Amino acid sequence: MSQLRQEIITILVRISRDSAGGVGSGHDFASDLDRKTAMGWPSGGLEQVVFGLLSEAIRREAFLDLIIQMTERPEYQDALRGMGPEERAVEVLRLAGLLCAQVARFTEAVASDAVKEAIGAVLAGPP
Repeated sequence: MSQLRQEIITILVRISRDSAGGVGSGHDFASDLDRKTAMGWPSGGLEQVVFGLLSEAIRREAFLDLIIQMTERPEYQDALRGMGPEERAVEVLRLAGLLCAQVARFTEAVASDAVKEAIGAVLAGPP
């Protein structure tokens, strides 16, 4: 059996917050080697970077949602510990539903601006 080879790239994410509380973000490859590696992947790494960043955002949101649950209900963490496998599976589905709804609301809020930005970048051409 052959061993899978793993290529890793590092993406730097910049997050800013203005004085009104508005949040912005951007990202880029951490190095020219990361860019070169990604360019060797299908679609030049575009799909893989999107998948990786989106997966990390959803993981962070899931963690935030749990922190909120524990803040609003101090007994929640103990309740989670006391759940059996079936009860935990039901709770996972409940929380996943809340997470999906939150991500959908956020996506709806930023989608138009994101598409406008993407169109502008494509029309401007390479740097």
